Amino acid sequence: MLYRYKRFKHRRFDFSKSKNRRKLFFRRYLFSFGVITLSLVGCGLLIMQTSKVPTVVEHHGPNPNMQLSSIASESILGQDISSTIFDGQNNPAILGASSKKADFKDQTQPQNKTQEKNQATKSLNSYGIAAGGGLTELNQNDLDQYFGLLQSLGVQWVRWDVDWSVIQKNGAASYQWEGTDRVAQTAKKYNINSLAIITYAPRWAGDKACSLDFHCAPVDSDTFAHFAGEVSLRYKDLITNWEIWNEPNLVIFWNPKPNTNKYADILKKASIEIKKTNPSAVVLTGGLSPSGDDKEGNLSPFTFVSALYNSGSSQYFDAIALHPYTFPVLPQYKAWWNSWQQMYSIRQFMIKQGDVEKKIWVTEYGVPTGGPGTSRSVDQLKFEYDSDYMTEASQKEIMQKTMTAYSQNLDWMGPFFWYSLRDNGASKTTPENFFGLLHHDGSKKPAYDVFKSIISAVK
Repeated sequence: MLYRYKRFKHRRFDFSKSKNRRKLFFRRYLFSFGVITLSLVGCGLLIMQTSKVPTVVEHHGPNPNMQLSSIASESILGQDISSTIFDGQNNPAILGASSKKADFKDQTQPQNKTQEKNQATKSLNSYGIAAGGGLTELNQNDLDQYFGLLQSLGVQWVRWDVDWSVIQKNGAASYQWEGTDRVAQTAKKYNINSLAIITYAPRWAGDKACSLDFHCAPVDSDTFAHFAGEVSLRYKDLITNWEIWNEPNLVIFWNPKPNTNKYADILKKASIEIKKTNPSAVVLTGGLSPSGDDKEGNLSPFTFVSALYNSGSSQYFDAIALHPYTFPVLPQYKAWWNSWQQMYSIRQFMIKQGDVEKKIWVTEYGVPTGGPGTSRSVDQLKFEYDSDYMTEASQKEIMQKTMTAYSQNLDWMGPFFWYSLRDNGASKTTPENFFGLLHHDGSKKPAYDVFKSIISAVK
């Protein structure tokens, strides 16, 4: 199936000009919870043969259409903001903690099921690949090639879609399990853990106000939960880890408009149904994209997570999933709009809610290395999204620094998934084709060996 998005006009971000122009930029274009980025990047399938590419163009990276009405104080920039919360309206609130690590480690709570599940995952390799939405379209030979590459890299996790809109495309009584059966069984054969995303309503079960032909929100929570229960039962012996939806904080993935109450309801009911069939299942929230609260209806990750807690939904998930893309900057770049830094705000909020044991999983993170625009280096804050891209050396540097940031917070971070394994294609018409650690022809980019060496070191 070929998905296409309406392309947004290119917008050039230039931080090298005057202070007034920088402020004008922030007021007009920057979003609260992302990197400085407008991006529609491919969630296309990573496959082995050009002739068999099932292109699935989705969104990877921050909300591509965010506008911001105000900017946090410039005094925040360059400072340690790990003890600062920024809500979706870009309002900073200092918690008063001098050390995030001390706060995270010193607070404890009694042993519970979440803690037991977290301890169980410690024995697993914590690194994986986010595969995108097309694995289920591959035949068995192509899947064997793909999983062989995952095995060579050394990862023990793969994140992939269990797409409701495909499985029950033709109605409530119709099922097409063949693709998901192949992927689930192949992952098991190669001893790679699946993080399966139950997501996207078919048209017959979608919100009637949905303006898209795909990625519609479900009109009925019970219908979605019933499907989730069926999926969990079918793959009880193959899949334990489930992510409920993909980026439900964005209009393009929860159409017509993100709704935290509606999402909380499907999360609750789906979680109950999943654990009826498999009490040891691990349920994650839908991975949240960097964004701010905007007039189109997109919601920031902080707004979304806080709403889940305020609705009493925390008992229905075992971990929170985030997509903290940061390019063209490093995770360590001290700015309120750096989405990696925003994870500290969310973590602080979780602690204040008493949810110390639950972890944050990074279920997508990546860097594009090609496109029609200009090649940029790390921290080069002049970047035209949907066009510009990072050098391969910069992808490697961001990989190295990201792995450092990740390794320093393993006490509260779950598995890390890099998007993606292999470039979707060689066409430079879009950066969406170039998120891979491998080129489309299978040759390695410099970041590949960095990731492999890190994985090897923890085995």
